[in-house]
Amino acid sequence: MCISETTCEYDGEIYKIVSDLLGASSDEADALKREYEAKGYKVHVDHDEIYPDVHPKGAYFVYAKK
Repeated sequence: MCISETTCEYDGEIYKIVSDLLGASSDEADALKREYEAKGYKVHVDHDEIYPDVHPKGAYFVYAKK
């Protein structure tokens, strides 16, 4: 559930968007995810909840939490 344009809640925790507000390509999102995980952040990339291995068409949104 997104609380604002820049903040969403996943698994009861609040994450802030770290990708561009318009999203990123899948390659950019993957690189950003790895970069934040290497810094010790928990990272969430939006995906289809019904089909977890099928990513959404278009932009990916990357959220991170320390």
